[in-house]
Amino acid sequence: MNKTRILPDYNMYPPELLSGIAHLADRNADRVAEFLLGTRRFTNPICLPPAVILELSAVMQLRFWEHIGLLKNIKTNLPTTRQAARDMAQRIRMKKAVFAGPNSTPLLILVLSAWITNFAWQGLELLQADIVLANSDDDEKEFAEMFADFIWNARQSISSTVTTESN
Repeated sequence: MNKTRILPDYNMYPPELLSGIAHLADRNADRVAEFLLGTRRFTNPICLPPAVILELSAVMQLRFWEHIGLLKNIKTNLPTTRQAARDMAQRIRMKKAVFAGPNSTPLLILVLSAWITNFAWQGLELLQADIVLANSDDDEKEFAEMFADFIWNARQSISSTVTTESN
């Protein structure tokens, strides 16, 4: 039987989204490689199913977000890194078929969905940072107050800069 792989029409997605996903994938590939090399358990090359590597990249992304405290700022149904790692270890102990087929990367789908809905798509490309978008009016109000405080506290240096430039 000849299997035909149907590729999505990438023209239906904003180029910023596709570029952002490529940057995220690149960063996570580095994390996975660093993790696997850091374990030093493998003296010979190993062969892992692609879905295992993709799921491991999702665990690494969760770990990073937890480490820098971003998960407490977004509303998602993501598991903790510990739970995701446990679930992945349990899946690895099961049959290899668990990492085959269209439903082989459930954690990756959750992480990508969280990233798409909560983060600035071009944050990695332009600022080399994960930029969380405002989740509520409270976030926007808090930022407005913080920015107003910043401007108020910097008013003297801003005023002297404007005066100096106009002379």
